Amino acid sequence: MSKEGRINLISRTVAVAFFILSFQGCSLGGGTMGTGLSYGDVTPKGSNLAFVIEGRLLASSGAPLKGVKVNARTRAGEETAVTGADGRFSLHVEIASGEQVDFIFFTEKGLSSCSSLVSPAGEERVRMEFKRASSGAVTCP
Repeated sequence: MSKEGRINLISRTVAVAFFILSFQGCSLGGGTMGTGLSYGDVTPKGSNLAFVIEGRLLASSGAPLKGVKVNARTRAGEETAVTGADGRFSLHVEIASGEQVDFIFFTEKGLSSCSSLVSPAGEERVRMEFKRASSGAVTCP
């Protein structure tokens, strides 16, 4: 391979590596490129928060919905639960700081999903109440 060919290949490799690192939130030169964090944020990149979401799913009338499969998805994985007679469920989740949790509800009216920024603020448990509209759509708090 010629010298120009090697330089061209190296340039392309560096450009691709920089592109990939910028989307992974890698810090280059002391900045916070791609992380969404400011310099004042004390949460280290890469540390995940593990906690329990104690949820409750209610119909538009306020009545609890029993037997609904609930799935929570994060970058760390997914967790599934089924609502009890009182509409309550518990999900053990792990998220990165500022990450959204995607919820999917499998009800008798079909599939419904919503996303929510969950901030445990140092707590081991977070309580959330979800409502299903008469159309079947579930809204996140």
